[in-house]
Formats: sequence, structure tokens, C-alpha cells
Amino acid sequence: MDKFIKNIPGNGRFMHSAFSIFFNQDLVKLLESLGVDTRVEEEGKIYPVSNQAQTVVDALKNCIQDRGVKVYLNSPVKKLLVEDKKCQGVELENGKRIFAFSTIIATGGASFPKTGSSGDGYLMAQAVGHSIVDLFPSAVALICRDSYIINKDLQGLSLQNVSLTLYDAKGKKLTMEKGDIVFTHFGLSGPGALRLSRCVALNQQKKSGSQALIAKIDLWPHKSVDDIQKELQQLFQANSRRSLKNALQEYLPNRVALVCLRVLGLPEEIQVSQVSKGQIISIIQFIKAIPLTISGTRSLQEATVTGGGIKVKEIDPKTFASKLIQGLYFAGEILDIDAHTGGYNMQCAFSMGYAAGKGAAETALREKEKK
Repeated sequence: MDKFIKNIPGNGRFMHSAFSIFFNQDLVKLLESLGVDTRVEEEGKIYPVSNQAQTVVDALKNCIQDRGVKVYLNSPVKKLLVEDKKCQGVELENGKRIFAFSTIIATGGASFPKTGSSGDGYLMAQAVGHSIVDLFPSAVALICRDSYIINKDLQGLSLQNVSLTLYDAKGKKLTMEKGDIVFTHFGLSGPGALRLSRCVALNQQKKSGSQALIAKIDLWPHKSVDDIQKELQQLFQANSRRSLKNALQEYLPNRVALVCLRVLGLPEEIQVSQVSKGQIISIIQFIKAIPLTISGTRSLQEATVTGGGIKVKEIDPKTFASKLIQGLYFAGEILDIDAHTGGYNMQCAFSMGYAAGKGAAETALREKEKK
């Protein structure tokens, strides 16, 4: 669980109680009880055997239908019905009121609004006194302004298992992440870049986006400088009469090799035998720290995850009940909790949903008995 929580940079410790109630293996058991067979990949990630997210959606829909849950479609909520610090249900935009002993807001964040996460949950929470930590995009692609990005020299190229280290404008190290990356026409995407984006977005938010950040890509974090030097020496000795460009393309992805030579100002057609020790060192330094100027992230609307949200200090970590309004609960990305991609954010949502559902049901049963 501690390792899991480390992958939740946004208030991960707050999830400890929820994970104690309902964690990853509990989710697998639930899905399998609903007829969803699962498989485990080498990295430990769990998927439905069908490889289709729709399989999970269908199983959950069938589950609530079998239990007689009433679903209102095309019924936007206008406001919460709160009286004397107690939530009594919701009022729809068409004026209809639905009364309940417990109400859970699980409207998601504000990213990918086409899925329905328009941010209306924040407005409802604010209207009854809850505080909202400023929203920001997380797990989102990065925007770069280097010439080889602008000129699309690397567009579409994927690099596996690289490390990315982020520095501020003064050279101070901010964070380091590992993973696969993909170069795009505007910058960088892929799991590694998405993991870095949270730090970029928060830094830009604090600095009002005035200063660019520097990212450095270590193409082979598992290789030392000495390892690369030995490999290059062997390559160059065996190809002493070839051009530097052709020889280097034996060692690096073709387009990375060309960008390397352009950035370092080395002539492509120079013979390998004419390459100096200083130039070899420069090539090694490039391989271990390919520079990128990060000007920001793509918009919140394009983000996979919404950072920020309802302050967790206003929420009970065991039941996810509001500490301000009786009978009101929250679950999911509407809270100021965000995790890295790779299933962490999704597990947070399921665990919060389970804890909130359990807490809300127990409250509803107690209230019903009083009646």
C-alpha cells in the first residue's frame, strides 16, 4: 500500500483508510463476482480478459439494475437541497426535487468535459460552503519550444524506458520520472511525460507561466557514461571510414542521431576517424541529457486527470462524508486527490466510491430507522 500511495502525489496519504476498506484485490474480486474475468500483465497491471473497458461498464450497469437502482438520464442537477447544515437531496434543472437521506457527489473533475465532467460538482460543493483548491491539468501532454520540436523533426517517434528530469529556470532539480515517451508536433506525450506534467502544471501555476522549465531525457538510464563511451569507441573503431551520421545511426534512432548532430553543431559527413575525444564526450552528454524547453502543458480539457478540487480537510477519510454538511458525501476526482497514470487514479476512484457508498448507506439506514 505504501508503494501504491507514493504514486498518488496529490494527497496520497488521505487514501490510506479507503484502501484499508477496499483495495486493488477487493476490486478484482468484485469484478470477478460480476462475471468479469481478469488477467495480470508482467508489470502487475490488471485488465479484463476482453481488453475492453466496456466489459467493466456493462458489468457495473447490470449490477445496479439487478439491485433495483433507479437511474435518471438527461437529468442535470441544479443544486443540493441543504437546510440547517443537512443535505436532504437534490433539485434538478427541470424543477423536480429528489429527496434522500444521503447524497453522494461523484461528478468527476473538469478534464475531458465531453465525458460529462463539466466541473458542475465544484459549483454545487462551493454553494454549500466547501472550499476548492485551484484546478490544474495532470497526466497531460507537455508543450515544448525547441527547434527540433517546432520543425517536427522527431514527431511520432517513441522512446521506451527513458528517464526525464525536470529543472527550473535556475537549474534546480524539481523531479524525475521514468517511462515511455512519444514526440508530438507540439512537444511530448506518453506515460513518462504524463507523469512529469503534474509538476510542470503546478510550477507554471505558481510562477504564472512566466518562466520555461528544462527537461532532460536520459535515453538509457540503465547505462553509465563509461558504458556508452566503451560502446561508442567499439562502434567507431569498427566504422572508422564511415561518416559520423551513418555510424551514429547504428547506435541511436535515426532521427535522434540527426538531431544530436544538429544540436551539437557537428558536421554529418565528417569521417568517424576525424571525430575528436571532446566531440565524443559531447555526444555522450547529449544521449544522457537530451534537452527540452518546456513552456507548459496542454489544457485542462485535454488532461487525463484533474488536479485540485474539494479540500480533503473538509472530508472524513473513512466515510468520505462532508464535515460541513450532514448527509453529504464525495467520491472520485472531484476531491483534491490525483494520482499517476497506470491504474492508480482509477483505484482511488473505486476505493473512494466504495467508502462513500458504505458510509452513505449506513447513514441512510440510521435515518430511516429514526423515521
